[in-house]
Amino acid sequence: NNGTLSIENSIISGNSGGGVSSSGTLTIAASTILGNYGSGVSTSYGTLTMQNSTISGNTTPGSGGGVSNYGGKVVVTNSTISDNTSKSNGGGVLNGLGYYGGAGRVTITNSTISGNRANQGGGIFNDQFCFLDRFARPICDSAVLTLNHSLVAGNQAASGPEIDNRSN
Repeated sequence: NNGTLSIENSIISGNSGGGVSSSGTLTIAASTILGNYGSGVSTSYGTLTMQNSTISGNTTPGSGGGVSNYGGKVVVTNSTISDNTSKSNGGGVLNGLGYYGGAGRVTITNSTISGNRANQGGGIFNDQFCFLDRFARPICDSAVLTLNHSLVAGNQAASGPEIDNRSN
């Protein structure tokens, strides 16, 4: 999706390649994203608004089992992100930088992130990226994570079982 997509009162389940991928505007309401191979929901420079929904039981060989965000804006309200698995970072949520720069922004309100598993950041992996410019000066950008009245608990990871907030 590079345009505008609304998913309401729906179930997206059993897909390979992930549940939903968007670089546009995506709204998910009163829906379940369940048991997909790949991120449950992936956004790259897009906008995701999710409310009263569940993302559960998704497994990815990469990062962001439940939600992967690269340089986009994600707002999650009154939702559950649980029992997702990532072989890398962010079992529940990966909040990272876009491939061409630009910090991801995730705001989670009145929601539960639990039972997720990853190598780093079982619940949430919030990333920072640094590189050297052509004059060998460090340039760094950090993803932004805001949690309001939410529970992040019961997640598993070798590093940062609940939240792994990176700074290099």
